[in-house]
Amino acid sequence: MFRVNIEMGVPREGINPLTEALVLYDTGLMKGLKEQLRNGSISLREDAYWDYLRYGDIRRSYLCESIEYGNLRDARSDAAASAAHYLRAYFLCEYGEMIISKRVLVERIHEVHPGIAGVYDRVLNGDFHGDEVMDTLEEIREWVTGCIYGK
Repeated sequence: MFRVNIEMGVPREGINPLTEALVLYDTGLMKGLKEQLRNGSISLREDAYWDYLRYGDIRRSYLCESIEYGNLRDARSDAAASAAHYLRAYFLCEYGEMIISKRVLVERIHEVHPGIAGVYDRVLNGDFHGDEVMDTLEEIREWVTGCIYGK
């Protein structure tokens, strides 16, 4: 059933472990799925990156509430999640990469665009005050949507 769901594209997130998981014991299922992903017989839905953009917008709306209530801990978490979703949308659209790991996401954005990587690093480190983080997230979102719409 797992393989059927992946082939049908439901759930999309079911493919994530295929590219980033460390498999300790496999009866052949994961190896077969990874091979199918590599040879293109199964793939991610073409428009799944829009979901990541929406997730980023949702977390950004939570960020507004966190800032309004002065909850710095939640604000940092919401800002980091929002930025990560935007960047995941970029990599999924641009390269067909579904990146789950924050470490991999940081590495890839540093490889691809050091300028945006610096902006993302500021968000991850919580180097912002008040509404400044909203401007920083908007910068990331505008870059991502510019890349997507520019296709």
